[in-house]
Amino acid sequence: MKGTILYSSMTGNTAKLAEELHKNLQAKGEWTLHNIKDGTIDLASSEVVLFGGWAEGGSFNKAALKCLESLDLKGKKLGLFMTMGSRTATEHGRMCAANLGKILENYDGIGHLYLTANPLQGQFYDLF
Repeated sequence: MKGTILYSSMTGNTAKLAEELHKNLQAKGEWTLHNIKDGTIDLASSEVVLFGGWAEGGSFNKAALKCLESLDLKGKKLGLFMTMGSRTATEHGRMCAANLGKILENYDGIGHLYLTANPLQGQFYDLF
């Protein structure tokens, strides 16, 4: 499987998560990692795109949303991930999760997996 991990990071948390995803997904195929600040990304050979950003106003940060909307994702599976400064069980956390679900409705999503512990363990990698 060929995939691309794209991310937007302000404090470095989303970058760390994206790097960990990249490291662990290498066993599942050929994956590339890109910060959206680095410019245009060629997704032609990617079957799956994992796209991450940080929480701003209950959804992705503005730069991440703008980038996501500009991507040609026809024929590609899409997964979303987000970092935030609040707990997922708060009203803000639930709003972020709901808004990511709404965004994913517009794409060929890989499904939802809700994790309250370390998202880099367990069943997460079985999705690929």
